Amino acid sequence: MQAFRRSAAQTARAVTRQQTKRHAHHEAPAAGSIKYPEEEKLGSGFFMALSLVPIGFLMYKFSGPGHYEHKYLTRVINSYDGYRKDAAHIAALHTDALEQAAADRNLFANTQRAQNVTLRFPEILNTGAPHNVPAGHYADMSQVIAKFEKEANEANAKKLQQIKDNKVPSEHPFKGHLPTGVETVLM
Repeated sequence: MQAFRRSAAQTARAVTRQQTKRHAHHEAPAAGSIKYPEEEKLGSGFFMALSLVPIGFLMYKFSGPGHYEHKYLTRVINSYDGYRKDAAHIAALHTDALEQAAADRNLFANTQRAQNVTLRFPEILNTGAPHNVPAGHYADMSQVIAKFEKEANEANAKKLQQIKDNKVPSEHPFKGHLPTGVETVLM
C-alpha cells in the first residue's frame, strides 16, 4: 500500500510540473491572412480517367472479329495451340518410354542370372585338410557348385511357377490353427 501511495504522489508531482503548450500571438493565423490559390487546375487523374473511354472503345473495336471468323484476342490465344500439341506429343513419347522401361525391367527381373558370389578371400574354400589332393593342387569344386546351382534353379523355377499360377503362399489368407489368444490380437 505504501508503494502505491508513493507512486501516486510521484505521478501527481509530475503532472503539476508539466505546462500546457502555448502559442505566441503572432504565430496564430489571422482570420483574413490565409491566401487560397485563385485558379485550381484539373489533375492528371481526371484526364487519365477521361481518356479511358476512347481507349476502351478502340480496344473493343480492335478486339472485334472484323473480317475474320474470330476476334483478334482469340486468334492470338489460338496461335499458341501448337505448343499444346507438342506437349501432348512429348507426353506420349514419355509414356511410351516408361512402358518400354517397365517391360525391360520385367524381362530382366524374370531372367536367370549367373550365380557368382564375389569373395574377398576365395582361398577360404580350399582351406582345411584336403584329402587325396596332391601338394600344389586345389580340390575340384565344380561338382559342389553344380549341385548348389541346380538346387537354386529348381527353387527359382518353383517360385516362378507359383507366381504364374497365382499360388504364392504369402499372398493368400492364412488357413490353419493359430495358438490360443493370437486370434484376438490379429482381429
